Amino acid sequence: MLVELWQRTFTVVAQATEDWMEQAFVKRGRGMVETIYPDPEERKRLYDYGYSPHVGRRFEEIAAAMLLLLQEAAGYGTMQPEERLGVFVALGEMVADDGGYGFSVRDTEMGRTLYGNWHAVLRWWMGVPGAEGPEPRDLRAWQIFTSDNFEFRLGVAIGAVVARAWTQGAGDALATPTIDTWKATTGLPWFAFWAKELLRWGTLDPFVAFALSLGIAKSRPEAEVMRGRYIAWLNDELILWDGEDQIDPSNLLAWSRTLTIQQADAPRRAPIAAALSGTDGRAGRYAVIPVRSGERIRWLDASGFRLAVSETPEGYPRSPRQSDDYDLVIEGRNVSVVHQF
Repeated sequence: MLVELWQRTFTVVAQATEDWMEQAFVKRGRGMVETIYPDPEERKRLYDYGYSPHVGRRFEEIAAAMLLLLQEAAGYGTMQPEERLGVFVALGEMVADDGGYGFSVRDTEMGRTLYGNWHAVLRWWMGVPGAEGPEPRDLRAWQIFTSDNFEFRLGVAIGAVVARAWTQGAGDALATPTIDTWKATTGLPWFAFWAKELLRWGTLDPFVAFALSLGIAKSRPEAEVMRGRYIAWLNDELILWDGEDQIDPSNLLAWSRTLTIQQADAPRRAPIAAALSGTDGRAGRYAVIPVRSGERIRWLDASGFRLAVSETPEGYPRSPRQSDDYDLVIEGRNVSVVHQF
């Protein structure tokens, strides 16, 4: 009975086909290199694009045109919104219709409608002034379409072209891109550096994308208001500058450091003494939320459990902002709450 049982196990079946499976594996692998993709340079290009080889071969037909369009966007920094949008529309039209790397169309009436009207959806997503948005009931469908097709599929296509340009310029497969070397290595204007981030944040303005990504601003309108401060900084620091200087990441980073210095000069709030209540403090540090109760503050975790209490220090706001970050810190017998942000 045991012998008969053994004969029906997966091990026996696998052993019987092991030699055939090994030969098939080797033959298929050699066939990929020797017959289907015999050109080493082509294999390298297809690898750089990041698509499956079959899709990559089709993408290669439009990659050169996308690269040329990215190169021609050197004046993006000073373009008006309609002209900026036109660059993204042109890029989108290059990829939209392909069944592999192109836009994804859901098999629903709304999905087909959005695909047929994707220019208007892109206009809304990128925040072009006066663009018409969706009805409230359609908002979710519009968001899904933008995420699937603009942020992901179009973003991946642009990223593939930029990655290939970097690889060709660097010469070293292990070289790591840096802001200092990116432009000279790729031979592309700064728009190509920002294109994916602009699609991700839904804005035509690299400054807005930068401010949102660093948390300097919490919304696109708030970031747009801050742009004037950055332009004033450019006028003071560079005096003469052009569109490329305006969206140069090194300039944006230098400007952001001036904000950090201003914040560092502000007096830091002193730690608030606290007593544990509901935890033994073995983790050492906990993210907590303040809730005032009379003259005391209850420090709660994200689940609403009370971890500590403290007397309300002088000058503490009666209604603390829930967006502020506090940490409950336990160091030996010392228990305090630190205002992180």
